[in-house]
Amino acid sequence: MKPQAIFSFLRIATSFLYFGMIVLTILLAVKSVLSFLDDRSGKGSSYFSHEVMVFATNQEKPKSYVFDGSGPLVFKVEDDKKNSKAKASTDGLIKFFPIVNRYRLEVEPNSTLGYYSFAVILLNFLLIIGILAQFRQIFREANVVEPFKQSIFKRLKMLAILFVVSDVLKIVHYIIFNKLVFQQLHNSSFDLITQIGNGFITGLVIYAIAIIYQRGLFIQEENALTV
Repeated sequence: MKPQAIFSFLRIATSFLYFGMIVLTILLAVKSVLSFLDDRSGKGSSYFSHEVMVFATNQEKPKSYVFDGSGPLVFKVEDDKKNSKAKASTDGLIKFFPIVNRYRLEVEPNSTLGYYSFAVILLNFLLIIGILAQFRQIFREANVVEPFKQSIFKRLKMLAILFVVSDVLKIVHYIIFNKLVFQQLHNSSFDLITQIGNGFITGLVIYAIAIIYQRGLFIQEENALTV
């Protein structure tokens, strides 16, 4: 496949993902606003879900944590003792273990945690749109005839920043979320399950590529002046 054909494919693919994410963000915003306006949302018609886990080892783990509707939080979990045993395939070559002390926390929209959850989800969607927008512009401007452009170098640096920011936001979200949960459940040991590090690594890799790309841009400009 020719390089220009690859650029064309990536240009179309990123454009499709970019506009698709915009549509999903609008639908999410509309659905969430309707949930906020619906008086029945406080009765369990819809929730924002989060995965949490009990990490403390010096106290007994609760088998279930279900609220009667007086608060904005609902936990759903099955008995740990019942599901903590390993299971295996018929030939015994594969074993799988359930994850114990893991909970799905459901937050009612019309609550402090509900509003915060919506803000975090919306911010993540906007961040994804920003990343896709940078990729889309890079592939639109890239070509084999003139591979090095100052605008692409700037977009690569912006991509690196956005990926690093995504991990910074995860850390901030982890701290704020746990504090908000603690306000509802005093002396709780629930911590948000999150993955941190991929954004930093991806950002550093893209930044390294940008530095190499900048060197290619410098050489291209020197050759143009020489000619």
